[in-house]
Amino acid sequence: MVALSGVRLAWRETAVDAHEDVPVVALHGMCSTAATWDQVAARLAGQGRRTIALDLRGHGGSSRPGSYTCAAMRDDVLAFLDDRGLQQVDLLGHSLGGHVAMLLAQHSPHRVRRLVVEDASPPPASMQDSALRTRRQRAALTGQSLLLLSRARRFDVRMVRPVLTEVLRTPDPAWWAALPHVAAPTLLVGGGRTSHVSTARQQRVADRLPSATLVLVAEAGHRVHSKHLERFCDFVLPTLTS
Repeated sequence: MVALSGVRLAWRETAVDAHEDVPVVALHGMCSTAATWDQVAARLAGQGRRTIALDLRGHGGSSRPGSYTCAAMRDDVLAFLDDRGLQQVDLLGHSLGGHVAMLLAQHSPHRVRRLVVEDASPPPASMQDSALRTRRQRAALTGQSLLLLSRARRFDVRMVRPVLTEVLRTPDPAWWAALPHVAAPTLLVGGGRTSHVSTARQQRVADRLPSATLVLVAEAGHRVHSKHLERFCDFVLPTLTS
């Protein structure tokens, strides 16, 4: 646990024998925690890579300040990097964590050496784009009992509505305009047609990034790393260990 500007962040580290100046920093998805990366971190450790996984604000052991924006989560991560003396990292993010990772790579491109984003839905580019969100996506997001889920997964239910509104329903042309600012070679991992995240939108993101590859794990759905670990690692480990 570390206290930064009034927000406590919980984190877990998978250490390796060799000292490494540029670790992998892993960010979880909405309603999850840093523990979701344990198996991926173990495989990275086997390749000599150190992984630091954070609980985003409102999740796990981190603070629940009641104020939730993706920019605030990005700033929390930047404050953590500064506190730990990490000038540059490889960033790995799933869903909400992928969105936060992309914001950080846009805002501070010199801090990100390599970027891996797993099945993160980009924000709408316009009001028309916002209106095209599919029924399947909305059902996937609203069909859960958040109160029951929050007890099992330890997150602040007050976080859900503002973050979903920001990421999925609020047009953000500035986000799209900032994609060329990302300096890191980027791997986008999609879950294919069984995910609620549009492959076409992910391809639009890849096309606007300076150096990006989109790979689809067929029939994997939204949680590729936790439900299809080996297939996820087949793509991601070579990117983060080369």
